[in-house]
Amino acid sequence: MSQQSITISDEQLKQAAIKVINQEYTSVQPTAELPKQTNFLRDIPQTIHRIGNDIVNWSIPTEISIVEQSPSLMPLAQRLFLWSFIYGIAPRRYLEIGTDTGGSAMIVMSAIRALGLDDFQGVCIDPEFRLNQATRDYLGESFTFIQSKNSPEAMIEAAKISGLFDVILIDGDHTYDHALIDILMAIPYVCRGGYLLIDDAAHTQVRDAISYVIENCQLIDCGFVCRHSVSSEVEIPSGRWQGEEYRVGGLYLLRKPL
Repeated sequence: MSQQSITISDEQLKQAAIKVINQEYTSVQPTAELPKQTNFLRDIPQTIHRIGNDIVNWSIPTEISIVEQSPSLMPLAQRLFLWSFIYGIAPRRYLEIGTDTGGSAMIVMSAIRALGLDDFQGVCIDPEFRLNQATRDYLGESFTFIQSKNSPEAMIEAAKISGLFDVILIDGDHTYDHALIDILMAIPYVCRGGYLLIDDAAHTQVRDAISYVIENCQLIDCGFVCRHSVSSEVEIPSGRWQGEEYRVGGLYLLRKPL
């Protein structure tokens, strides 16, 4: 499936960040740490199949090509982690809160196809899906789409489709209140031993919502599982987060005890 490349200048990125900052930030007290060593693999050459002086002939599933081809806005490290995570735990029930163009759902589906699972059920909640026909065809009947803002009613509808979820990916509104509500609403619908995977965890308001949940809910804190984030090099000018860089990216993992 062909994808068009998009080029964004540094000035456009800064202006977009300034606009978002002016819209989003409130007076909520920040508490959580930022991920450390972001982008530390950006300029390091990486090879696969080589261990020492030996070449190991792993059989890489062809489906992993979707990691590159999907229209996800995730950086490469997050795409690779998401694919490997799904491939590793082989979930049967998956929920995505915030889907947009369907890039992350495609990555999940490609891992499921590589596993050969025929009883997988995915559900996506989004107020305005922007999936093209090629993406919908790729996801096929394995995914159900609920066009709605996330709400108790939407979560109940999702659970009626598949029951409790093994993995819930949260990538909705990044303001503190909305991120916190998304996480809190998801907790009852993840199965015991299941996972909450939170995107854009380096975003100041999202990480503080995560911090609140860690302190007040009985979940296992697995920490930043992907520290790569993107900085706009624009500092937040005022309020509780004054002086911090506006960032997106980063994946944080919480687990429900068995």
